Amino acid sequence: MTGIDELAESLYKIEGDIEPLAKAMIMQGAELMKQQRIATAIAYGHVRDHYMVDNIGYAKRPRNIHGVISNDVFSKGKDPKGVRNAEKEYLLHYGWSNYDGDHWVDEADQLGQEIAYDKMSGMMDSYLETGKVPEVKISKRRKTKLHTIICWNCKSI
Repeated sequence: MTGIDELAESLYKIEGDIEPLAKAMIMQGAELMKQQRIATAIAYGHVRDHYMVDNIGYAKRPRNIHGVISNDVFSKGKDPKGVRNAEKEYLLHYGWSNYDGDHWVDEADQLGQEIAYDKMSGMMDSYLETGKVPEVKISKRRKTKLHTIICWNCKSI
């Protein structure tokens, strides 16, 4: 992600414990990336099987591995047939023998990074001005039946 390295470098220059700020920024970024991935999946028409889109998410707590705080956004879980939703994302992205992938995840990540970077940068500016960790806005997305709303005439996979 472009710009994130510079942002991280600025954080390390701040004295004191910045882990709460870094975690809040990562969680806000993950939420925005999730929203963009859902919007991109819908735009590309990947709603035939609503289980994949309904289960796009991230961990409730970011990981801290050797001082690097991160969180991954992907489609969790399995559909009723036992097929992993992350596998569907992968196949739709890269394709298979008789389907050329459309690389929709790359587009979602690129668009989401721009939005997330702006928000995360604003959070850091706010922290520098006030000394308080900004509140993270996480949407409580209800499990909608995207299959019914968007693709009502499709057959489930």
